[in-house]
Amino acid sequence: MSKFVGIDLNGYGRPVQVAVSETDVQAIVIHQCCKHTRRAQDFEAMDNEIIEKMTDADVIAIDAPLGFPMKFRDVLLGMDNSYAINHDDDFWSELPAKPFRRHTESFLHEYLEIQPLSAVADKLAYVAIRAIHIVRRFKVQHPNAAVIPFDDLNSDGSLIIEVYPSATLIAHDKTESYKGDSRENLIQYFNWTKEHLLNGMEVFLQKRNMDKVALDDEIITHDHLDALICLHLAITFRDRPRPAKYNADKLHALPYTYEGLIYY
Repeated sequence: MSKFVGIDLNGYGRPVQVAVSETDVQAIVIHQCCKHTRRAQDFEAMDNEIIEKMTDADVIAIDAPLGFPMKFRDVLLGMDNSYAINHDDDFWSELPAKPFRRHTESFLHEYLEIQPLSAVADKLAYVAIRAIHIVRRFKVQHPNAAVIPFDDLNSDGSLIIEVYPSATLIAHDKTESYKGDSRENLIQYFNWTKEHLLNGMEVFLQKRNMDKVALDDEIITHDHLDALICLHLAITFRDRPRPAKYNADKLHALPYTYEGLIYY
């Protein structure tokens, strides 16, 4: 039996959506994990719930940064003095793209003309730290698990990858926003994802202590859609662990092995 997991990790006040597919069950179940507050026991309860869903998975795809930009670290540690204050205006006009962006994000910016949020800025930094903490806890319980590209791709445990659902849709020419007030686009992309990325499988939503219900146009949210796209990327990773869009010869060399790699 094969098991795949896609996780849309969120910040405070929003439940985490964990999409699970198992080969002996011809359906997808999105588990809505508990909301949490700033209380330590709430964090631990949510972590435990997520880790339980990750257990025994072949591939786990997480919509959250699993690494940080090396350049930003170097600036903080005083190892890079190229950001001294005596530079001209042209230098500073390009500054946002320099210390705050990982190489994998620069790749997406160049080839898909999108700008991923920085893993060291504002809310995404919190989500990144949460994701790394959960992965580390998971690896303590499951020592053979491997985070790609940091660890050995040939591990016999669960493989964990960082993914970017919005980039997946853009790569398929789905360029209109599906968040905020764009409900029409959300429903369109939800149905397209089920048909084209998930082979028409039924999708159910399972909230805590409640019976699962069919996920349909009436209750779909962009968090549910992100979790489904994460799941698709987990399933397809098994067949293309070294994506052609990156230079395969460099995937296990610097800087990816220090900063991480976004699959889409």
